[in-house]
Amino acid sequence: MDKKKDKKIIRIRAGLVFLVTLLLVFDCTFLVNQNQQKREKLKAAYTAESTISRIEVQLNRYLAESDLVKKSIEEGLMISDKQFATLSTRH
Repeated sequence: MDKKKDKKIIRIRAGLVFLVTLLLVFDCTFLVNQNQQKREKLKAAYTAESTISRIEVQLNRYLAESDLVKKSIEEGLMISDKQFATLSTRH
């Protein structure tokens, strides 16, 4: 009977080791997945912020150029068609 009891104990221990190992694998997988999601969110946020920054810079540049043209017109400065085309195409 001791052999049957020993086999039963070995099976129970093997099952427990299997379950603990399985739980550890699931936990590690979950943590890796969470880390990857955080990284992707940070990357998306950085991309959005840099895009917004580039758009703001471009808009400020356009505003400065339009203010220059507005002030030139208000002061009565005569601009030829060629000069206007040059000013309007500059970026």
